[in-house]
Amino acid sequence: SSHAQELEIRMSFTEIFTYFFPISYLREFQASHPKIRVCLSNHGTSKAVSMLREGSLDLAVVTLPALDMDSLEIHCAFPMHDCFVVNERFRHLAEEEISLRELAKYPVLVLRPGLNTRRFFDQFTGSLGIYVRPQMELENIEALIRCARMGYGASFVVREMVEEELAAGELYLVRLKETIPPRAVGL
Repeated sequence: SSHAQELEIRMSFTEIFTYFFPISYLREFQASHPKIRVCLSNHGTSKAVSMLREGSLDLAVVTLPALDMDSLEIHCAFPMHDCFVVNERFRHLAEEEISLRELAKYPVLVLRPGLNTRRFFDQFTGSLGIYVRPQMELENIEALIRCARMGYGASFVVREMVEEELAAGELYLVRLKETIPPRAVGL
């Protein structure tokens, strides 16, 4: 037949990915590759990895490090850096370096348990022997950013997702004495 078969790619991405890869790129890709149908879904890292394993996805963009990644081919796409941010109400926390132990005395906002970024947060704080009791446990980073902007406390977010707010002076970066290990968005 003279008609080429349409190729389908099933892909999942995390919330963080949209900050590194504007969805407008997908439109450009589809315009230049009209015979490739891209089916997108949005899942957290753990769900996306399990869907890859069961064959219901061809490609997943996830946050690394992640559990159960052995035997999967990983291409590290973009480095990313976690941080704490606050608004004017807690600006004093951003004026000089502060220890995580000291910061934990203030309201701390993190993602809910079960999400990859939360697992990373718990491992980071646990490796320092510091227990942080979160004031809020939210579903996504966008909600953490909104709550930080509203003055609810120090939100644990990906720095690359708040660059505009930091530059505009809407949020302030809390400089920890401890170094938060960098992570990556992987493909």
